[in-house]
Amino acid sequence: MKCLVFFAPGMHCAGCASAISRQIGKLPGIERTGVDPVSKRCLVCYDETLVNEEEILEASRKAGFPPTKELPSSRDDQKDIFKNALFLLAVICAAALFLLEWNIIPQPGSPGLSGLLQLLLTVPALLWGADIYKGAYLSIRYAHPDMQLLVGLSTASAFLYSIAELLMYAFSYTAHPHFHFCASAMILAVVGLGKKLEERAKKKANSSLEELSGLIPREAHLLENGLEKNIPSDLLRPGDLVIVKPGERVPGDGRITEGRSALDESFLTGESLPVDKVPGDEVKGGSMNLQGAFTLLLERSGSQTVLAEMIRLVEEAQMSKPRIARIADLVAGRFSLGIILCALATLTVWWILKDFSTALPYALTVLVVACPCALGLATPAALSCGLGRAANLGILFKDALALETLSRCDIIFFDKTGTLTEGKPAVSGSPDPEALRIAASLEQYSEHPLAKAVLEKAQEAGLTPEECRDFSAEYGKGVRAFRLSDGQEMLSGSPAFLRENGVPLKEDELSSLTSIHVALGKKYLGALLIADAPRKEATEVIADLKKQGLRCVLLTGDREAAAREFAKEVPLSEVVASCLPEEKLRLVKEAQAKGRFAAMTGDGVNDAPALAQADVSISHYKGAGAAQQAAKILLTRDDLRLIPAAFRLSRKTLLIIKENLFWAFIFNLVTIPLAAGLFTIFGLPGMRPEVGAAAMAISSLLVVGNSLRLRKS
Repeated sequence: MKCLVFFAPGMHCAGCASAISRQIGKLPGIERTGVDPVSKRCLVCYDETLVNEEEILEASRKAGFPPTKELPSSRDDQKDIFKNALFLLAVICAAALFLLEWNIIPQPGSPGLSGLLQLLLTVPALLWGADIYKGAYLSIRYAHPDMQLLVGLSTASAFLYSIAELLMYAFSYTAHPHFHFCASAMILAVVGLGKKLEERAKKKANSSLEELSGLIPREAHLLENGLEKNIPSDLLRPGDLVIVKPGERVPGDGRITEGRSALDESFLTGESLPVDKVPGDEVKGGSMNLQGAFTLLLERSGSQTVLAEMIRLVEEAQMSKPRIARIADLVAGRFSLGIILCALATLTVWWILKDFSTALPYALTVLVVACPCALGLATPAALSCGLGRAANLGILFKDALALETLSRCDIIFFDKTGTLTEGKPAVSGSPDPEALRIAASLEQYSEHPLAKAVLEKAQEAGLTPEECRDFSAEYGKGVRAFRLSDGQEMLSGSPAFLRENGVPLKEDELSSLTSIHVALGKKYLGALLIADAPRKEATEVIADLKKQGLRCVLLTGDREAAAREFAKEVPLSEVVASCLPEEKLRLVKEAQAKGRFAAMTGDGVNDAPALAQADVSISHYKGAGAAQQAAKILLTRDDLRLIPAAFRLSRKTLLIIKENLFWAFIFNLVTIPLAAGLFTIFGLPGMRPEVGAAAMAISSLLVVGNSLRLRKS
């Protein structure tokens, strides 16, 4: 399967996105499409043996949305002086028309002169709206009615009707012409203002992804045959030597071969403090070099870097759809056609009841007030903000469905080692100082994995190991030596080892936990309890998750006693010990069978089956490959606090989506009958077409503005 990403700058709403998806979906070999109207980005996964890239791009073109490889930047748009000047003129002329319409500016004495003046003032708006009329034509040609068709029909109808009235007056067919030039110009001006504000809001909604994309420098200093030359960073390949100077960003992943520096890796780790780097250390593309220059041997460049993978995951997640989006897509795809029929019905009814000049404004208002954009933007705007914010925090959702499902989870299963713990043995509690000193004296000569834990604890307690002689070790049992100062025998190891060497042990002195027992001169001194220490934030994280209403269950392969001891430090809801991979899988299935939505977090190969089975799975970016593949959510920072943050963000994102959909449905439910003049039978005023256009623009802005709240979550 191959994937293609391109942009469709002409796309405005979910109706446009649906049209592109439908047209591309007709091609053979299309496996998946994702179209995001916020970023205007399209993702297509296809079988290259059945369809090629050109055919896919042509399908987008046939749908009425010419594709581009890169989205034109706002800077390019600002350089289009003529277009911006024309729009400014259109707004000024529309405002003048509004003042004429309400007699704030005196009108010419003759209706004919007044009509000609209004016609001239409408022309700039029509010229600026050429793109809207082109889009309306394409939507008819390719049978995907959208907002541009509604605006095009309404403004063109108002303009043509006014021209007809002007001609009828000129040829003396009517003495009292009814002009709607103001409605036509005002609708285009208000829609234009709304689009510009909406585009700015959309850009903010998509700014997190742009920030990530901007971390890779455009140029790099390639070191070739001892000479430095500047080349585009896109041309770098693994194995290249690159010089990174102070104040520059690293162009790819690799290792330092020469030089020292301090790097800002906050985009990946969330740690604001600079990290010192020396030859041999690994650095990630996108990191900022804060101090000295260094030479980097590239191991991954371009799309292979960790940063590029992060960007790809965010892009794919933004273009995927949660279940809740299907409602909006279903409605938005048929919305415009329904509004056209509603406008025709309004025109017909009022024409029968009154006359055509009364009926036309109501029909025009129905066309412009109904906004498929608000409905279409409800989900993608919130997703762009939510997923972008998650990426900034260090949380990568592989798809939008994972974000939606996480918000529904009510139980989370934790692996212990490396997830809730530091992943390395440590001496827990406060052991007897003499026992700790003797153990450290013996372990300083040992290569056993637990030796380092004992020495670190002794150093932490400020104890100095004794000098000893005749050190010997018995594999799987313990170690012995003689203290140099007085020749006393020192023993450290299992209870059986101490008993074999004549040290009397009472049953109450034995622990079922992993421990090192210590004796000096046949006298038992005590035991050092060895455990995998909980992460410093583990207690805080579990308490936070419980506060959010989740049941926290520990699944560990440790013995019962060790698991219970761990639970004394970390307040879990439940602990299941001696848990093999198949047992973890069974417990997740049991929870799901009871109707619960289960989340699972782990980073080892043995966690992969349970991660795959869980409704949502969470793994660390540096976890085992199998765990990464099975996980739906990847954490780029080694910080457990990202887990409750992910739950909070997912719930808030879903809440914002529901609020957006509610607002979009309620807006149309109230304004369409109002625009059609239905409420005038109760003595309430109707709605003018230009007011309807303003209301339509405001509805889209409210949806996007509501979504932007997620950027500060």
